[in-house]
Amino acid sequence: MQVEVDLREEDEEIFLNVNVHDTGVGIKSENICKLFKLFGFIEDTETLNPKGIGLGLAIADHIVTQYGGKMGVQSEYGQGSTFSFTIKL
Repeated sequence: MQVEVDLREEDEEIFLNVNVHDTGVGIKSENICKLFKLFGFIEDTETLNPKGIGLGLAIADHIVTQYGGKMGVQSEYGQGSTFSFTIKL
């Protein structure tokens, strides 16, 4: 896992960008929309996490949104994923 944190200035405002890269199994594109739902379940992960994807990403997305930010994910199945968020400081 690799974490990148940086600040950028745009129109006299400062933004915090955070990216978390992992080298896990990745996520199929049709399942990405399920990641930020409460207690989502991705069938392909049964052997890795039979209880589903839980609350973590849904809570993180809610917190980031409350700060006026945005969360995102990029993933390539079999290669890993990058989860990111940006908020205005």
